[in-house]
Amino acid sequence: MFSYLVLSGEPSKVEEIFTRINKLISDQKSTTKNWLSDTFFVNTQFGISKMSSQRLWAYFAFSDNKKDLEMFVKQNNRGLCIINSSETNVDASDCLDWLSSHSIDDVPGKYDGGFSCVSITRKNGFSSFNDFSGNVPVFYASKHGVNLVSNVPKLISYVVNDSSDYDYLSLSWLITTGIIYFDKSLYCNVNKLNPLKYIKAEIGGTSAFTLVPFKNTIFTQSNDLCSDLTNAEWDRIYNKLIKNTENYLGRLPDKRISISGDKDSRLLLALALSSSYKNEIEVFSDSTNHDYLADFCSAVGIKKFSSTPAEISNEQEDNSSDLLGTCQQFMKSYNQRSSLLSKTDNCFLSSLGGGLYRGTWWNQQFAESDFDNGGNKLYMKFINYSQSFDKSLLLSDYYRLAQIDQVSCWVTENLEHANNFLPEKFYLQNILGNSCFINPFRSENYVFPLLSFEVAKLYCKLSMAARSKELLHFNCMYRSDPKLCEYPFRNESWKQGLNGYKGINLKLANTLHKERSTVQMPLLKYISNNKEQAIQVFDDAQRSTDIDSIISIDKLKNQLMSIRDDSSKVDILSILRGVAICAMLGKSK
Repeated sequence: MFSYLVLSGEPSKVEEIFTRINKLISDQKSTTKNWLSDTFFVNTQFGISKMSSQRLWAYFAFSDNKKDLEMFVKQNNRGLCIINSSETNVDASDCLDWLSSHSIDDVPGKYDGGFSCVSITRKNGFSSFNDFSGNVPVFYASKHGVNLVSNVPKLISYVVNDSSDYDYLSLSWLITTGIIYFDKSLYCNVNKLNPLKYIKAEIGGTSAFTLVPFKNTIFTQSNDLCSDLTNAEWDRIYNKLIKNTENYLGRLPDKRISISGDKDSRLLLALALSSSYKNEIEVFSDSTNHDYLADFCSAVGIKKFSSTPAEISNEQEDNSSDLLGTCQQFMKSYNQRSSLLSKTDNCFLSSLGGGLYRGTWWNQQFAESDFDNGGNKLYMKFINYSQSFDKSLLLSDYYRLAQIDQVSCWVTENLEHANNFLPEKFYLQNILGNSCFINPFRSENYVFPLLSFEVAKLYCKLSMAARSKELLHFNCMYRSDPKLCEYPFRNESWKQGLNGYKGINLKLANTLHKERSTVQMPLLKYISNNKEQAIQVFDDAQRSTDIDSIISIDKLKNQLMSIRDDSSKVDILSILRGVAICAMLGKSK
């Protein structure tokens, strides 16, 4: 894995920070080495560090293999460029050459796929950006005349806070939703870069970063939105997504595609079946409903399929008895899921990102009428969504009101009545790049073939009514095999107005029946087997931390003790995250 820190500002402060970190790196004590690995999130066996001759800037880069440093870091007389990407066709040298003669405003569309960059050049100063989806996070801070950028928020916190100073409002979001909303991080004074903007500062300057909105985004400013795209445009989208999927499939030793029974996973399957690897594709599901998988594969002509018995193998169950250790790993991995990419990492194809093309939202929280003239109804929709995960009312009144205030401010800042892209903006800014995707029992590097600037920009030519019909999912499945449109989903259905579109009869394509989440049963069993240890963690946190100022630990303990086979995934995950955060706060004391 790969991590970095770049800083620029007042020369004496730059030198002070550079010397301080280098002193730690040169310390051979095992305790120091362990601290460094924990802070940088990587084995610091291979590293580069340099400070400019005038002390205007400095950087550190670490990896557990030399190849990352060669591909991700480039420094010469043109400047410095550090990238982070799982894309095999991008390297820092080419990026530095490009940034030396182009403005960052020209970036959107230049680099597709998961990508982030920090650079120091005469053309663009000290700047950083990521791809339009933000799923390769960049974190930044400004303090005491120094600007800092890293892919590890804990590393920046060490510099600006002198400790792991946790942001309690961020923790309140993380416990209840698994997401830290609105460009924040786990740590005070450390922000996450909004993918719709880039940051820029003068090299050696003492003024804080300026957040600059990209002029070219996926969201059109035109009021002339259409009810459908042309066949040529749908072909362009389809072919681009096939290319993305094919590129990632080529890196997998086994061409296995997971289906969950919803539209996003079936969209990814449609693209895989249209790729050059179509005859190697094996479909599998972690679901307990093996009959559905067999019937679906038979109906659409897939010959290779298998069922896997959930996400925890017997071996993993035997080795996962340490609840505290597992939860600490869960939290340590938070927001590092794709910010610690490596050229040597294995990847797991994820259908996440399909929600961006689901119109009024992947969970259908909104209706088109909600956006008529704005008003309190729209605010309440976003507020109700954000609070819907805390069904047990675990949050304290203070942090519940603080969350509501954050949501209201975001809606006010982003509200536009012309094109109604607010749901897509919320999804892009707060869900795609801010979610905790690490499975506590399995840690692959996720890649997202469905995300593409070119595709998203074409999709956003559609009106809200058209986007809500999920036309992108339908058109890609239709082009792959119309049967993929017709076969019923397990938990979803097409919009009624779509029947007859492209001449397809969708009467059969409704919901078969709802089924418990693929992660629910193993997580339930795991938590149930470790109740006593979880209660001990909660008790210790109540005695030694102020966790009760964020959530009611007594309620969380009651929720744990009353857990049953039919408990919801939301309840199970809130317990897991609660244990992790209690342990984390206790460790920092």
